[in-house]
Amino acid sequence: METLKMYVFLMLLVVGVSGGDTGCGGKTADVYFLLDSSSSLSRSDHDKQLEFVKDVVTMFDIGQDKTRIGMAIFSHMYREVFNFQAYDTLAQLKYAFTKVPYLSGRTNIALALRKIRQHVFTSNKARENVSHILVVITDGGWFQTQAREASLLHNMGVNVFAVGVTKNANNNGLEQIASLPRGDDQSFLFNVLKYEDLDNIKDSLVTRICKVAGL
Repeated sequence: METLKMYVFLMLLVVGVSGGDTGCGGKTADVYFLLDSSSSLSRSDHDKQLEFVKDVVTMFDIGQDKTRIGMAIFSHMYREVFNFQAYDTLAQLKYAFTKVPYLSGRTNIALALRKIRQHVFTSNKARENVSHILVVITDGGWFQTQAREASLLHNMGVNVFAVGVTKNANNNGLEQIASLPRGDDQSFLFNVLKYEDLDNIKDSLVTRICKVAGL
């Protein structure tokens, strides 16, 4: 019996030590996801996109003094789903993912980026002295003003990851959105052909976000 008690104690000790080392090892960051919700996505693709983001978020240590998560969706309009202050736990975030609506409509990335700049990474919303990270997932759409909006975000110190889905995604537009570098193993730019392929880049994306969070 004493041997069994000692075994249980050691197992609890191991879990306790490793439990705080989730994903980025406890590094702090404000990470915001901007998701395409236009008519070019089917509802099935919309759900696959959300499942991918949920899997990514699961790999972070969530909390108001740790990694905070926010999310917005866009088509020709922009809608914030939840901000950095909304949820304190991973369980709360997972439940929030089940409530994300599907917008439909045209794709206007420029509008969405402007809203992010004006209402998300501001002094009263985002924390000082932590990395500010934006992950944009889209399957296309391009507006002349999106290069300017992306540049303004970059100049604010926001690290922008651009994930293009399907062969229809505008690569030039994605390159304008993504922070530098864009063409090597440190790239802020990702491409997949189908929404079900997003899982193939999950580990690489999380690794890159963690590196940025460690700056």
